[in-house]
Amino acid sequence: FFKGFWNCAISFAIGYWAIMWWMKNRYTLAVSKLLAGSLLISLLYFSHLLGLAMALGAVGGMIFIELFIYLSKKNNLSQQQLLYHCLSALFIFLPALILVGFYLSRVGIQSTSSTLAPQKLLDQYLILTGLQNIGTKPFEAIGIKLIAFSFHFLLGWGIYRKIKSRQLTVYDGFFLAFLVF
Repeated sequence: FFKGFWNCAISFAIGYWAIMWWMKNRYTLAVSKLLAGSLLISLLYFSHLLGLAMALGAVGGMIFIELFIYLSKKNNLSQQQLLYHCLSALFIFLPALILVGFYLSRVGIQSTSSTLAPQKLLDQYLILTGLQNIGTKPFEAIGIKLIAFSFHFLLGWGIYRKIKSRQLTVYDGFFLAFLVF
């Protein structure tokens, strides 16, 4: 996969396209549809790894929400439809997940037991996304942290209100992915 800010931005655009494609075609297990979806997800892998993680998290979150709705008997979602959703997601993500496995086996997962491990992880994330030069001035850093805190607060409050009012739907997984990334 490619690294850098522009590839990350392109992968988010392709990722949202892939999420919407899966939402539209999740009821079918036709080979042509699954092949097109796996090619789209493979393109997502080659553009940037964060876009793939976003799409995988959003689709997994939507399947989890559908499972929650199915178990609470709030919807007329059948067991066969839930199985189709899970299998279609598995089949379209499988080639990209195999490529991620090959990449991790080649590069390896670096783990350290020191207290600097979270800082090294943050540095690797900033280098991967091309954001290492943003927020180097003290005023910029405070503003970025305030914006990030406010978005996470609103996200947490919105999830709490949705769960409390029992209005959690499948499409909320897509919007959660949009807010998180």
